[in-house]
Amino acid sequence: MVRTRCKESLAFAGAFVGVALSLCCGSAIAPSQSETPDVVVVATDTNDLSVVDPNQGKVTRQISPIPRLKSRGAMSPDRTTLYLFAELDNPSRELIAIDTRTLAVSWRVHIAQLEQQALSDSLHISIGGDIVAVTPDGTRLLLNATEEAGEGFVVVDLASRAVSGFDPLVHVIDLATVAPSNALPNGAILVAGVRQLGPIVYTGLFYVLDGATLAIRDSVTVTPATDNPTGGMQQVLASPDGQQAYVVGFQQFRYDLVNERMTDSVPTPSFGWLSMSPDENTLYRSDFGTFDAPGSGQIFVYNADLSPRALINVSQIAPSSTAEGQPVVTDNAVPSLDSKLLYVAAGTPRVAEYSTFEPARLLVIDPMRNVLVKAVPVHGSSPFVTLVR
Repeated sequence: MVRTRCKESLAFAGAFVGVALSLCCGSAIAPSQSETPDVVVVATDTNDLSVVDPNQGKVTRQISPIPRLKSRGAMSPDRTTLYLFAELDNPSRELIAIDTRTLAVSWRVHIAQLEQQALSDSLHISIGGDIVAVTPDGTRLLLNATEEAGEGFVVVDLASRAVSGFDPLVHVIDLATVAPSNALPNGAILVAGVRQLGPIVYTGLFYVLDGATLAIRDSVTVTPATDNPTGGMQQVLASPDGQQAYVVGFQQFRYDLVNERMTDSVPTPSFGWLSMSPDENTLYRSDFGTFDAPGSGQIFVYNADLSPRALINVSQIAPSSTAEGQPVVTDNAVPSLDSKLLYVAAGTPRVAEYSTFEPARLLVIDPMRNVLVKAVPVHGSSPFVTLVR
């Protein structure tokens, strides 16, 4: 849950800078609240994770020590564990597991230890780790990595906390987990990747892997040829019911996992993250802009078939008091478990070429009424939110 903040690489690589939120409550601006309180973790560029009760509009505790730079992370299928990759470019890089029930660190292991263990098994790997997914059965972690055979992902057995294999599939841009269903009893792993075809020619690819064997079930060329080293690929997302996948490149696509075909598409309007409400009726896309300039200050809203709906103008309903007149930077937006509220991370990176620094905030928005419910100030910058429970 944190990422490095060159915004373009953030959108493509899935890493974000630091975590913590330790300031006080925001004022209630509208009465709507979720009936069952959610627990949200807000990540900034500080050395801890902070836990927020959105109904109270305040931080209830902090999880520490956590290094400043962390990956976007991945949740276990039973939502009892959050896995993070911390200190992205530091020799002391760690894989950290957080128990979402106790809100404490369960265990941590140094990446150098995993790489050394793999080497003893004749796997000469270098783990990137800023892209993380959990297999549908919850027994293995997948981390982007490179090896002599090429680029792909390593498989980490969670029982032994050791590398058990490497798949030289493709240069990985993003990973996502698909829940088991009647059509996919093992669930699936979604992969957004890029392959270099020539000196300055790249192609964007989408894969569906079997959730148990990790064998390829289907592959789609999303971007035939481009000079963009990312292949234009940004993100993959699975619907909660495991029936649909959403692939974000230069276009946003909906892929039918049952019938194995692309069904709908719409232009990608922003650099940001796509999320889906638990009731599967609504998609939200944030807009953090580029490294040189903030985005539009809006959250783009879609039906499940990607047909556009009315935008949420965050700059209008929750303007920044310090970046007056500037578009509010929406780092990501996550719907509440009952789909009635939207948790939005807002704020600029501390070091960037924005005209005005916007302090980090957690915004609680009622998307149906298009009003701000609460605004919670948070320490640090470059916020990112994860809905824990």
